Amino acid sequence: MVGWTPLDYFVSLHCKLSLDMTKRISLLFFLFSAFCVSSSHAQLLDLSIPSGELPSDVASWQDKKDIVHLAFSMPEGIELDNAHIIFEVTEGVEHTLISTRAKFRLQPEINGSFKKKSFVFNDLVNSEAIDIDSSIKTPSSMLGKLAGGFFGICFYLVDSSGNHITAVSQACTNFFVRDIDPPLLINPANGTMISLNGPLTFSWTPAHVLSQTVHYQFKMFPIFSNQTPDQAMASSSAVYKSDDIFSSTFIYPSDAPQLNTFPTARGFAWVVTQLNEDGKAIGKNYGRSLPSVIYKTTERK
Repeated sequence: MVGWTPLDYFVSLHCKLSLDMTKRISLLFFLFSAFCVSSSHAQLLDLSIPSGELPSDVASWQDKKDIVHLAFSMPEGIELDNAHIIFEVTEGVEHTLISTRAKFRLQPEINGSFKKKSFVFNDLVNSEAIDIDSSIKTPSSMLGKLAGGFFGICFYLVDSSGNHITAVSQACTNFFVRDIDPPLLINPANGTMISLNGPLTFSWTPAHVLSQTVHYQFKMFPIFSNQTPDQAMASSSAVYKSDDIFSSTFIYPSDAPQLNTFPTARGFAWVVTQLNEDGKAIGKNYGRSLPSVIYKTTERK
């Protein structure tokens, strides 16, 4: 380097930096190219549960179009031929509670190629293809009921032979089922003595449910001499019943049977049941509150 001028140093440094930069650009281009190639062979299913919550009754999922969203796009040049979507619900790492794997041929077919396709739950699952674990079987629900807690849900594609289509990787997410308490009757308080001539307002705790719209059924039964509330409800018809209450406060209607028209009744038991959009009870104790009793002012015993 003897006899080098400042210009010689500058040119040498510039060439070294240029060479390093060229190597870096080449490396970045290689990595980008590798990413693009791998991406074209593994499209990720886009799965979402907007509320993060699903109802306990699995059969009710099919009545709610927006409860689960699934979308994916096919890699360029790949067409599906008699493909099927597999649906599974798991508890923990290996315990499968619900699956369409064994009966995948009953699942809806997906054919052709497309840039992006979206599905809702009714598009994804045929109830006849579902197998359920014995732990969630119940006489009141064809597809079983999940207890309160957290669960995993997955979707993936198989071909006509049942082999996983690896060009579209599976999508999984978590959801929870709320362990819903039945209504707690607040007003009138249990054992309250009332006047039968004035207006009567009933109230209870509302259901805390995000995944479905809840309404309430209100029933009132006469209690005759020597009867407990449970005996009265088992042996007598309701003197009043309403199935379409959408609030947790209810004013007894003026055109309903008035309580003073039951002179032999010493009191009345009332009970509230919470129902989903299909009129099915939801929550513990089949969605029904414990009964509460109101007495005539002179009849409490």
